[in-house]
Amino acid sequence: MLESPALGQGIVASGKSTTRTVTRHPQVFLPTKATYLRLSMQSLGQGSVRPIYSAFGSQGAADLKQRIERSVRQAMRPAYSTEQVVQLTRKKQFSPQLVSSALAIPESSKRLAVLRNEFLTISTEGGSLVSAEQLQMAVLGLRKDLILKLTLLNELKRYRTLPEITQAFSKDVSVRAALELIGNISGIGLYGEEKDGALALQLYEALQETPLEPLALTAAVRAGVNLNDLKTLQSILSKASHTSTYEHLLQWLARENLSLKLPVRTTESVTVDLSSLRDPLEHISRLAVLHLDDSAPASMRYRSWRVNPSQINSRAAAEVTQETEIKNFLPLEEELLPPPSL
Repeated sequence: MLESPALGQGIVASGKSTTRTVTRHPQVFLPTKATYLRLSMQSLGQGSVRPIYSAFGSQGAADLKQRIERSVRQAMRPAYSTEQVVQLTRKKQFSPQLVSSALAIPESSKRLAVLRNEFLTISTEGGSLVSAEQLQMAVLGLRKDLILKLTLLNELKRYRTLPEITQAFSKDVSVRAALELIGNISGIGLYGEEKDGALALQLYEALQETPLEPLALTAAVRAGVNLNDLKTLQSILSKASHTSTYEHLLQWLARENLSLKLPVRTTESVTVDLSSLRDPLEHISRLAVLHLDDSAPASMRYRSWRVNPSQINSRAAAEVTQETEIKNFLPLEEELLPPPSL
């Protein structure tokens, strides 16, 4: 057995004489809570943690590594399951653990569904629980999903009416993808950056020649205003069909005093009714349901939820996030893995 230098000494008294005995222990380095995750992740292939393993020999090192890897997997597991995130959000029982769990759901489709719904509720109603970094993580997920699914929307051009689309919702992945991306751009419009206006334009262009055009127009225009991308906003409006939705959005934009140069429409606007999309949209994104109402009050309500991550007090939010993540995702000192028996 590999021995280390003495870590302690024992004093043994016998009558008037005293003898000193040296007790040798294996040299074991157990990291504190603050360094546990960093060192453990190194053991998963990102570096070397030889100080932990060096005293155990090959078999002891392998055992300890397995224990640490298992502990890391357990530590990184969300505090709440997807179902618990949904239930707790519905009950308004917001907490830092809930925020972290929403972002850490392993299955991509479930995580994105939570980002389109529960996470938006938590971030708009949960006050300072969500940090700027967490908002950026959520936007990144929505942004990547939008980019990946844009090509699916080409299939929608074969539909001519909204009833056809609603009937195909449960069978056609392109219909579902379109409504999911409306939900994505709704979230991006709340927490994204000015450069994300380009995604709003791409989404609108992909749906421009489909019956979903009025819905896409409302979502893209509102996102463009929130993101302060006036150039993209003007481009979207210049391509828009002359519908009642277009007219209602222009009335709102006039009230917002936005300087836009748009072509004069000489044709009469076409009245649109998007109410048949309510049920499908509610299955995808409750925030996106707001875009079925193209009125100025609905537009102002959406804009009032805008949160610019760069304006959040990142230091205060980061302190809360770091503290709670350490508490909830790392083992306590007494829960650190003991060394394997030698």
